[in-house]
Amino acid sequence: MAPQNLFGWGSTGHRIVGKVAETYLTKNAKTQIKKLMGHHDLSRMSIWADEIKSDPQWKHASDWHWCTIP
Repeated sequence: MAPQNLFGWGSTGHRIVGKVAETYLTKNAKTQIKKLMGHHDLSRMSIWADEIKSDPQWKHASDWHWCTIP
């Protein structure tokens, strides 16, 4: 898949993946995630990095938006 095709995920695609991922979590994993995210679910948090990347208050976290693995 070419990089330009990957952009098509967008917010909707990220949220769908988050929602599907939640169905595969163990009870313990759900508990730990709730401790970290409070009332937010994975579908909501899956777009958090996209939402904050242009906010000047979060400039220090711009590299958090992706992970590059050699």
